[in-house]
Amino acid sequence: MGTKNVLLSRLFDPNHQTYIVAADSSWYVLQRFVGKELSLDDYLSRRYMNSLSTRELKIVAGGQYTDLADITVVSKILRATAPFPTTSTVRYARYISIEDLRSNNFILLGSTASNPWGKLFTSMRNFHESGDMASGNACYVNGKPLPGESDRY
Repeated sequence: MGTKNVLLSRLFDPNHQTYIVAADSSWYVLQRFVGKELSLDDYLSRRYMNSLSTRELKIVAGGQYTDLADITVVSKILRATAPFPTTSTVRYARYISIEDLRSNNFILLGSTASNPWGKLFTSMRNFHESGDMASGNACYVNGKPLPGESDRY
């Protein structure tokens, strides 16, 4: 079995549900409008909705939009997993709970700015996003660059 098949067979284990979690593009757009990154707690509690100043921002915050790139990736993942007996489900980031993540396999699509669940795993990754919501400038930070690698991409 090739490396690709070993990874997929573990990720799409028939004994566990696998969630493919599409990004919440509304969340990303809202953060761009307010000019700051909001926390996972803000995302889960939805308390920030009370502080939004305009009807337009409330419409953006309440929207349920994802990116075309995510839809393309989901399609490719589902095609790649066709040979495996799997119980995979596509879910929107807003409809995932911490309990889902504790007891299932998952693939988080998008950056932490559009899928805040990824923030739970930032300390486990060597590469993480860094950016300024007000300007939209972003990069990836290499936490432990090897010789010849840059610390930012």
